[in-house]
Amino acid sequence: MTAQKHNEGERELRAGLYSLFATLYAQEMPQAMLQAWLKGEAQPLLQALAQDGHAEEVAAMQASLDALRQTADARLELAADYAACFLLDLKSCAPPYASCYALTPARLYGPQEQAMREQLSTHALSVSTHFPEAADHLAVQLEFLAWLIIERKDDEASRQIDELASWLPAFADKCAEVSTHYPFYPALARLLCRVLQQDKAACH
Repeated sequence: MTAQKHNEGERELRAGLYSLFATLYAQEMPQAMLQAWLKGEAQPLLQALAQDGHAEEVAAMQASLDALRQTADARLELAADYAACFLLDLKSCAPPYASCYALTPARLYGPQEQAMREQLSTHALSVSTHFPEAADHLAVQLEFLAWLIIERKDDEASRQIDELASWLPAFADKCAEVSTHYPFYPALARLLCRVLQQDKAACH
C-alpha cells in the first residue's frame, strides 16, 4: 500500500508539473500567479527542480524573478517578453506549435495539428473555445499529457512525450535566439526540454 501511494503521488506531481508548464505557455503569466511567484511561493518547486538536475535553468528563472521584484511594472515587462518569444511572426519568434518545426518553411496548421485534433477526439476531448489556438499548440499538448498521466494511459503518455521531445529542442533553441529583457522564457523552454528528456528516459 505504501508503494502504491508513493507511485500515485509521483503520478500527480508529474501531471501537475506538465499542467503548470501548460499554464505558463497558454498566456502571459496571470497577475495573481506572478505576484505569488514574486513572493517566493514557487521556491519549493524550483528548488526541487534544481535538485533534480536542472540547477542552471532554475537559476536563470530565479534571476529573472529577482530582477522583476525590483520593477514596478513586473507583469508588463514579463508580458513583453512573452509576446517577443511567442506572439510575433513565425520568423521572429519561437512559435509554440509543433507544425512549425516539422515543415519548411515554418507554417501553421500542418499535419501535426490535424493529428493532435484527432487524438483529442478519440478521448472525447477538444481544444477549449476559450483558447482559440491550433490543437498542436504547446499548451494544449502539455495539458493533454497531464491528462493522460492522471488517467493512467501510460503508453499514450509515453508516445506524447516522444512527440514533444521530437520538436521541443528546436523550440528551445529558437527561444534562446529571441531578444528578451529577462531570461525567464528561454530558461523555461530549456527546463521543459530537460524534464521531458528525463521523463522519456524513465518511460523507456
